[in-house]
Amino acid sequence: MVIPKGSPENPMSLDEILEKLNGTKEFAACPVKEGAFERIVKLVRGLENCENVNELLGELHEAFLAS
Repeated sequence: MVIPKGSPENPMSLDEILEKLNGTKEFAACPVKEGAFERIVKLVRGLENCENVNELLGELHEAFLAS
């Protein structure tokens, strides 16, 4: 029996998730601003060492909400 990638028994790695997300961002109802995806990925990768999430929240706000 083949267990599909992304299921609890066969989870995707962070790199696989980011690759999939990057490949679909152009189809988003609210497109991500140029360069924001890369900045957000960098912040998420360092999240476990982050003492303050305000920088990440600011990037998310700018990427999706600010016009």
